[in-house]
Amino acid sequence: MSSSGITIEIKESEIQRINNMLGSLKGNTEDVLYRAINRTITNVKKNMAMAASKEYFVTSTQVKRTINITKATKGKLVAKAISKSPTIPLSKFRVSPNRPVSYNITVNHKSSSKYKYYNYLKNYGKANPSMYKAGTKRGEQLKAFGNRPKAFIAVMKSGHVGFFVRLNDSQKQSQQSYYDNRKGNKKVRNNAIKQLFGPSIAQMVGNEKIVSHVQNEANNMLHKRIDAELNNIMR
Repeated sequence: MSSSGITIEIKESEIQRINNMLGSLKGNTEDVLYRAINRTITNVKKNMAMAASKEYFVTSTQVKRTINITKATKGKLVAKAISKSPTIPLSKFRVSPNRPVSYNITVNHKSSSKYKYYNYLKNYGKANPSMYKAGTKRGEQLKAFGNRPKAFIAVMKSGHVGFFVRLNDSQKQSQQSYYDNRKGNKKVRNNAIKQLFGPSIAQMVGNEKIVSHVQNEANNMLHKRIDAELNNIMR
């Protein structure tokens, strides 16, 4: 689970500037600032989602779901928009061709609970791809995944569709071994595979290009909101 985001803080020089502008009304400075900050941080969440969805194969709705906002108060003039999320299976991005491998599997009884699952794999209808390509960013060429190790899309019994690679012998020993209590020794699972993952949404919004864009938008929005709040008080 990774996290990243934007923090909005007010410098002491800005507080002093507003105090000077308000003069005898400077008791309203904290009201001006916390309202402006909170309007800005809400806009930050929207901008983070829009920027990430333009750069990566994710939707703005997916991004927003990972972002938690901490608003400012009069006593603490700091607000945060933080994305916290796990890495995303590569199969959820752009994979070509986007179809699973099929298997020649014989099921003796159609009444078997696994019949529908196996029949789906057996009769997918197309030859297995010789190579898959995948990518996470829009506008970039998809990366080719060769045969060493073999990469492929597969459907798990749970229904999850993932992008996997087969593990070599040393990888099987370190990642897919288990202890057989009945025989009292360590064994290695056959045909062990590992799912491939892309970045988390938190890593996406932490992209330097996105952070720079969102931070600049936030600074502009904050100044506009401060001016609007000042005008409301000084009318």
